[in-house]
Amino acid sequence: MDKEVVQMALIYLSVSASVYCAHNFMYSFLKASCSIEIHDFSMLDTLEVLRLIGGFFWTNLADRTNKHRIIAIINMVGYAVFLNLLQWAPWFMKAKELNIWTIIYRGLSIFFQCGIYPILDAVILEMLEKNGKSRKHYSKIRIASTLGHVLAHLAVISVSYIFSVKQKDEKVVLILTSFFVLVTSILIFFYFSDVEKKETKKNKFPLKIRIQRNLKYVREILTFSFILFNITGTLQGIYRNAMTSFLPAHLENIGMKNNSIRGLFILRCLPEIGMLWITPYIERFVSIYVMMLFGICFGVFRPLLYGFAELKNLGQTGIYSVCILNELTKGIFSALYGYGSSKMAKEFSTEKTKALAQGIQGGCYCGLAPFICGLMGYFILKYDLFEYRGNSLRGFFILTGLLGCFGIFILLVLINNRKKKEKMSIGSSKIYVAV
Repeated sequence: MDKEVVQMALIYLSVSASVYCAHNFMYSFLKASCSIEIHDFSMLDTLEVLRLIGGFFWTNLADRTNKHRIIAIINMVGYAVFLNLLQWAPWFMKAKELNIWTIIYRGLSIFFQCGIYPILDAVILEMLEKNGKSRKHYSKIRIASTLGHVLAHLAVISVSYIFSVKQKDEKVVLILTSFFVLVTSILIFFYFSDVEKKETKKNKFPLKIRIQRNLKYVREILTFSFILFNITGTLQGIYRNAMTSFLPAHLENIGMKNNSIRGLFILRCLPEIGMLWITPYIERFVSIYVMMLFGICFGVFRPLLYGFAELKNLGQTGIYSVCILNELTKGIFSALYGYGSSKMAKEFSTEKTKALAQGIQGGCYCGLAPFICGLMGYFILKYDLFEYRGNSLRGFFILTGLLGCFGIFILLVLINNRKKKEKMSIGSSKIYVAV
C-alpha cells in the first residue's frame, strides 16, 4: 500500500481512538466527575452547537493560512486539556453539576475537537485526488478510523481489567485519551509535513477586505442544494446524538453492564469496516446520493427499534439479540453516510473552500443537530413531555428517529434536482454541438 495512505490511516486510527475513549460515555463520565443529572446533561449537549462555529472557524483558518498541520495539533491538544479539566481542575475552578466551569470546560473541549475531522477529510481527499486514488484508498483510510473506535473501547476495557478498576472509572478514560492525543499530535507533526505548501509572499489586505472575501467564499458555497444537504445531515445528527448521549444509560437501566455495552459498540464496527471496504466498488454502480439514502434508512431504524422494543420483557438472550441487530444497522449507517457525506461536501466545494465545505457539513451534523437534540432532551426528560409506555427516554428516541425519516424525503429532492441538472447539461451540450 502507498506510504502516504498508510500514514494518513495511522492518523485517522489515532484520532478516533482519542475521541472514542469518552465519546459514547460522556454522560457516565460527567455524572461521576461532576454529579450531573440526565436532563442537565442534555442541556449541556446544546454546547455541541460550538461544532458549527468551531468547524467554520478552524477550517476557514486552515484554508486561509494553509497551516493544516499546526491547527490540527492545536485542536487535539486543546480537546485533551479541557476534557481533563472536567476532572482535575483545582478546587476554585472545579466543575460541579451545571456550574460555569462545567460549561466552560465542556464547551472548549468541543470547540477544539470539532476542527480535526473536517481538516483531515479535506486534506486527505485533496491528496488522494491529486494522486488518482480517491475512491479506493479513501475508504481504506476510513476503515482505520473505525478501527480507532474499536481500539478505544478495547483499551479502556483492557486497562480497567489489568489494573482492577471500575469499567466506568473516568480517570482511565482521561489517561487513555491523553495518551492517544499525544500519539496523534506526533503523527500529524511528522506525516502532515508534506501537505503544507510554501506560498509566494502576498500583499496583506486590510481586515475589512479580508472579511468581505471570506463572506464571498461562504456565499459561493451556500447554494440551495448545499443547504438541503445540510438540513438532511442535521436531521440525521439529531437521532445520532440522542443515541450517543443516552443509549448507554438506557442499556444500563435494563441491566446491561458497562463492559458489555463497550463490547456491543466494538461489534457494531464490524459491518462498518466491511461496508467501507466495498463502498468504492458500490460507487461504480450507484451514486453517493443513493448510498447516503440507504445509509439513512438503516440509521433511522436504530432509534425507532430502541424506542418501541420492550427489551425488559425479552430476557438476557433477547436483549442482546435485539441490541446486536440494532448496532449492526448503526455500523452500516456510519459507513454509507460518513463516506457519502464527505464526498458530497467535496462536490459542493471550490478550490478555496474545500475544508470549509467539510466544516459546515460536519458542523451541522455534529454541532447544530446536538444543539437541537439537547434542547429537546432537556424538556422531554425533565418534564416527561413525550413518553412511550411511561418512559420518556424511549419516547425521546422515537421522536428523534421520526425526525430523521424526514431526511429521506429531502435527500430524494436532492437526487431529483441532480437528475434535472444532468439532463439540462446533456441538452445544452447537444445544442452546442448542433450549432
